[in-house]
Amino acid sequence: MNLRGVFRRRVAPALIGLLLHAAAATAAAPAGALFTDVPLPGGLAGLLRAAGIPGQPDPAIAMLAFVRVAHASELGPQSPPLAYIDAVARRESAGPALPDGDVRTDLVPVPLTPAFWSDAVFGRNVPPGDLAAAILGDRRAAFVYHGLMALDDRTLAFFSEHPALVRSIAETGAGPFAEWGRSIHVSQGSVEVPGGKNAEPLWQAVIGEPPASAPAFIRALVERDGGRAAFFFDTIAHLDPSRQAFALGPAGAERRAERFRALYGVFARTKTFDPAAGWPVLRHPFNPAAVLREAAADASGRMAGPGWRGLWEAAFGGGRACARAGADASPVDAAWLVDRIEREPLEARGPWLGAVAFAQRVFGRATRDQAPAVCQAAAAFPRANGLLLTLERIGLDDPNEYAAAISFADRAWAGGDRWAAVLRTAQVQGVLAVLDRAVSSRAISKADARRLLASLFATDRGAQAGAGPAAGSVARWICDTMLAGLCPRQPSGDRCLVGLASGEGRSAGEISWEDDRYRIDLGAAAAVRMDRVLEAQRATRVDDALNMMAAQAILADPRAAAADLGRAATILGALGRLQILERTELFGHAVPPMRTAVAVAAAAAGRETDRSAAAGSLVGVADALMADALVSLSYAMAIGDPDDAVLMGGNLAHRHLFDGTLGPATPPWHTPDEVRTLDGTWVVEGSTLMLRLVYARTWLRRLSIQDPGKRPRPDPQDVLVFGETEALFNPFDLTDASRDAIVAALGRGRAAIARLVRDPDALWAAAADVGLGEWRCRAALLAAGRGSAASARGAADFFSLLELMRLGRPDAPRGAIDAWGAATRPIDGGPWVRMPAARTWEDLQGPRGVGLLATQVADVHLRVAEELSALKLPASLAPDVSAYAAWDAMTEAMMAHPDDWFAAARGAVAIPADRFLDYVAALTAIGPLVPVR
Repeated sequence: MNLRGVFRRRVAPALIGLLLHAAAATAAAPAGALFTDVPLPGGLAGLLRAAGIPGQPDPAIAMLAFVRVAHASELGPQSPPLAYIDAVARRESAGPALPDGDVRTDLVPVPLTPAFWSDAVFGRNVPPGDLAAAILGDRRAAFVYHGLMALDDRTLAFFSEHPALVRSIAETGAGPFAEWGRSIHVSQGSVEVPGGKNAEPLWQAVIGEPPASAPAFIRALVERDGGRAAFFFDTIAHLDPSRQAFALGPAGAERRAERFRALYGVFARTKTFDPAAGWPVLRHPFNPAAVLREAAADASGRMAGPGWRGLWEAAFGGGRACARAGADASPVDAAWLVDRIEREPLEARGPWLGAVAFAQRVFGRATRDQAPAVCQAAAAFPRANGLLLTLERIGLDDPNEYAAAISFADRAWAGGDRWAAVLRTAQVQGVLAVLDRAVSSRAISKADARRLLASLFATDRGAQAGAGPAAGSVARWICDTMLAGLCPRQPSGDRCLVGLASGEGRSAGEISWEDDRYRIDLGAAAAVRMDRVLEAQRATRVDDALNMMAAQAILADPRAAAADLGRAATILGALGRLQILERTELFGHAVPPMRTAVAVAAAAAGRETDRSAAAGSLVGVADALMADALVSLSYAMAIGDPDDAVLMGGNLAHRHLFDGTLGPATPPWHTPDEVRTLDGTWVVEGSTLMLRLVYARTWLRRLSIQDPGKRPRPDPQDVLVFGETEALFNPFDLTDASRDAIVAALGRGRAAIARLVRDPDALWAAAADVGLGEWRCRAALLAAGRGSAASARGAADFFSLLELMRLGRPDAPRGAIDAWGAATRPIDGGPWVRMPAARTWEDLQGPRGVGLLATQVADVHLRVAEELSALKLPASLAPDVSAYAAWDAMTEAMMAHPDDWFAAARGAVAIPADRFLDYVAALTAIGPLVPVR
């Protein structure tokens, strides 16, 4: 090795290390300083590469990301990130050399001073040049660092004056402090508790120390019940004002302190997570905090209606006492509700929380005399949420309408013939699915849908008690009432239903694009897609069922003329060639021999004999054809890509199980779920309502099949929910006015940041208002404190588009803005998109494999709104454009780990502007842009 190489590889690193040590010592912050810039040997690039973190995060969050990845509970001390840090610590402080021989050392901000860390955390002298590596390599120190980075300036100054408190936290409460210390705020030596001064006695009773004695209170907070006290404190602190008042109890309420202690008792004994088991803390998605976040309350702190104790006692009891649901009108308090859901089995807690959210959305204005009907609907939600949520989407809001629907659905299974019950259920669910889509596409009004449903639920009114609707009654209703009323001049039942479900033929104007004129037909692409799926399924058609019904009606008429009988024979001869008649099993049930019945009926049409028996056998065949056709249509409405591999296995509708018993059986009116059979194939159990949730991935589109490379990806359930967002993003709900309101709000939000970064207190207040996490708020302040001209712009990079929009406050009705939101099913069970509530991501972080991350990412839709505005294109094109943009944002996001919400949200910003030109161009081939000839 020549002398120059020796100098570069050995001497230079040592010299640079000495210089950095000296510089760090010289620049060491004075006692009491809140942040110190210390050297990071090996540089940010080496640190991030060791942890497998893509991109180049700002120094203010790079170490936080490293802590999150390197010290996750599933990793041990021999993990590559920690091995790298160990290697850095054992070398010269200049750190390891990169392959080109250069030495990289960057400065990173560390809260408080090196002397403070040496005294309070390490108990030994740690030179400034070694501090960053020492923190990252020590699990307890890393947790303390993570917690301190979330504190506001006053609180951080308080901790700097109490090294003994930090030492105690490091020894006995580092994990809870890292996770939930963000909610600790100290002012004038007293902890600011949720609820303010009036709530201090409540917190002293729960924590065991007075908030005015901040060190003792904080120490007890992070240690009590294994850290669950900190979780409880953090939960209450991050609730919106009305829900926080509900949790604390109305001021002056009787037994307020007792109920608050009872509420904490649920948190203290919950088994949905274990703070001591590891970090980050993994918790069940429907833990006690989730109940407090989702149950609505009014400003006084009372549970929003219907909040009668007797109603919910009866509903949770299975509905057996619903007749007396209005007798006890005492209000439900937070402790009772949280405890009642916590006592349910884990798998039942989500449905019950969904029942509460559903009742509050739909029956908020119900009167006490309607309590029995409300109770009946709430009690049925865990087993029939598919039915109830579909009725909500259609627009029903009368409790008696829901009670009638539930009774009708139950009567369909009242008789002993399960095959007949399956056929009736399939037909009714097909009708509901079409009406749901027809209302969404504005093909019919909500009032028309309600009248049709009232008529449908009365089809069994004359049936024998306990027998359910008569055979053929639902199919005849579809023909004589639904089709005749909605499409009186349409000769084809199939074209009628496809047109209703797609909104086909409704033009939304014309645009110019790349020197051509295009008509915007929002339903044209949907109709083509559905037709292609039906063709790929080789599906039975509704017209086949209608023709079978017509032939049956002729044979059943003893006065039928010879010409009519001849027509019936011709119809039956043509239908006799249908492949569906050969099936021996359908929907998991053995099928009576249908082809034989058709052949016998065709022969009977040509003889002068009693044809009633032959006609009777055709009723069952017509019911089977109608059920199969409507279930196939439901699948066609649900599958977004007609070329998807899911269709390669034949007609999925034939294998649908309404009363299946694979695994935990899904009830016939419950939202559908995909399960694996014993032979390894996948089938769907439950209802055919909201099938889009099962096939949500098929609604994500891509322009390229290029592999984006290896990096952490969203959890598969998050991918599914990203797909749900696109499947439920409805062009008929979007307006140019709401798009422009969003774009204007984003502009105001960006402008506001330049003002906010100059006033830390204002930024902390704004962060709480818009849901900006404490860690990103601190990072924004650190970025702004660098004094460059780009400080405000750098601070803005720590805001997601969603947070910028909240900061700018869009001037539009909430419903219009919600239409641009994200899927909410993993939170409230609802099949729609809503703009995420102004909460921090950390409020939801923790559950795994349920898709919560994707429910908080509406940024793709906001970016699409901006780009469509810039291109002067209508808002109605947003769902088709977003289907492509969502895939690119999801696969290109620079995620440090699968739970990296901010990186997932920033993926929308990373899409190049010219990429949107490609998305729009694609719509001229397989979208709503129809060339004007």
